[in-house]
Amino acid sequence: FALRRATGVPSPHPFSVDDLPVLASECRRILDVTSNTSSLICQFEKDVLKHVVRNRKDYDTIANKMQTEFDKVKDNRGIQALEKFEEIGLMRLEKRIHH
Repeated sequence: FALRRATGVPSPHPFSVDDLPVLASECRRILDVTSNTSSLICQFEKDVLKHVVRNRKDYDTIANKMQTEFDKVKDNRGIQALEKFEEIGLMRLEKRIHH
């Protein structure tokens, strides 16, 4: 759905070669968002287990820390680099317009 919205190509119409730069850009955005979110969730789960479950600390403190970290990522989105293999694949997708 996000790819169709980004390109303006409604379903069931196929994407064209001209859509590749927009598709690559939208894929970068999706990978960035999902990667950052996954990392934050994993860290939050570890913190809850370590501090709240194991050490009986206050949950709200950990949840507030998580919210602060999420806000930082949201404010700095795009700064973290994609994994090398992800970026190579997206660059290849973009360059298909030149073949």
